Amino acid sequence: MLDAPGFLLSREGCLFLRRGSEETKLLTFPTPYHYKYCFSRDAQKLAIAYWDRDEKKRVLCLAQDGDRFSRSQKLVKGSLPFIRFLTFSPFSQQLLIVEKVFIWDL
Repeated sequence: MLDAPGFLLSREGCLFLRRGSEETKLLTFPTPYHYKYCFSRDAQKLAIAYWDRDEKKRVLCLAQDGDRFSRSQKLVKGSLPFIRFLTFSPFSQQLLIVEKVFIWDL
């Protein structure tokens, strides 16, 4: 279970979830990627969005209750916009994807 939110780190072409001294391998990449991630408020879900350089597509993955990722468990592939950040709604279990940030100077 993802009962204690941790953080992700990229090393040797792999993405790991680290919680305390424990590391879990989540994804293996053939090349380095830029990625964004977030935990749900109850820490039961983990979302990761990244750019697949080999296939030139954006990918969104979701793990629930500590499920491990594999390249076959992608939710969305290809039509995602540039993602500024990800967050789960504090009032529901919806994943919110923010693609643009506007700053208004009044």
